[in-house]
Amino acid sequence: MSDSSTHSPPCPPNARILFRLPNWLGDVCMALPVVTAIQKKYPQAQFAFLAQPAYLDLLEKLGVEGEKLPLPAKNWRYFFHFLMQRRRFDAQILFTNSERGDLEAWLMRSRQRYGIARPNKGRKLLTQRYTLSGDFDEESYHQTQLWGDFTASFGWHNGLDLTAFQPVEDNASGNASSNVADSTADSVADSVADKAAGAKIGLICGSANTPEKRWPAEYWQALIDELLAREVAQIVLLGTADDAAVCEHIAANAGDARVENRAGKTQLPQLVDTMRGLDCVIGNDTGGLHLANAVGVAVIGLYGHTNPVRCRPIFDAPLTILRPEPPADGSPAGMADIAVAQVVTAVETLLPNDSRAKKISPQGASSQTVQSLRQDDATP
Repeated sequence: MSDSSTHSPPCPPNARILFRLPNWLGDVCMALPVVTAIQKKYPQAQFAFLAQPAYLDLLEKLGVEGEKLPLPAKNWRYFFHFLMQRRRFDAQILFTNSERGDLEAWLMRSRQRYGIARPNKGRKLLTQRYTLSGDFDEESYHQTQLWGDFTASFGWHNGLDLTAFQPVEDNASGNASSNVADSTADSVADSVADKAAGAKIGLICGSANTPEKRWPAEYWQALIDELLAREVAQIVLLGTADDAAVCEHIAANAGDARVENRAGKTQLPQLVDTMRGLDCVIGNDTGGLHLANAVGVAVIGLYGHTNPVRCRPIFDAPLTILRPEPPADGSPAGMADIAVAQVVTAVETLLPNDSRAKKISPQGASSQTVQSLRQDDATP
């Protein structure tokens, strides 16, 4: 990787700094520790965020301060929007890797424009580049760590804090109204031995952008049957509008009032509230899984197509990763190779004995636990 000693120093303490956030929810969550580390080091700076409108609403919910600039609609006037922002910012830090993002930054004419350059993409429109060497293996490096190293090399921060977020309503009221530590949860009989009994569990069954990431629908149905047999209090199906149809089908087949389909029915701030009321979220490698982890909820990630070393949830909250062993014939493993019984065992292992009376919160989550069916997929 590049030598930080050759880089120019960052902007002065009161600089105007713009973050260009990624275009996918999971990537936004993985970028947030870097954002907050920079804000911590430069408290006098004026920060702004350029991102999809939905992500700006999420930043407000998480209490991330700064001006919010929504990306414009993609039409013939798209790039004129950035010309109108010319010289407003002293520096831009780009978490994107596209020519379009670089052109946006160039049109805004910030004095310093920071990004990661790869051997096959020089990114000439940037002024400060963190260049990866040709032999650097990104698959063995977590994305947050790479962004952290990139920004630290320019002196932008002094280290990352992976503490999960406490949503703003919780901070204002002093407690979480959606916390499962309520009278309903406490009323569940303590004599129930199974740790899944009485729990509230979220399932993210879809993955709209990559079908290869999806655990088969019939496996989700079988998992629901197993959880219902263990007397869970509630199962909530989560996802985007693109996931609504498959989730509705799964919920209808369950035929149980404890199964509720909320896929496509919540905006991101409301989704945060829903997740904070759950004991555990189980999901494919999706943005929703990262979001649950970012707000301190215990998660179980099902990984087959993607590499958890590079893109697992990163925040300091209980985490289990399940990934299948490759078949003996050498063919690639798929999501169908993760057995329902393995997920059930992960649920019972992850939930504490008193999960019905204690909400897993950022304050109570002291460390991550990564459990993988492949030893080489452990935490990097």
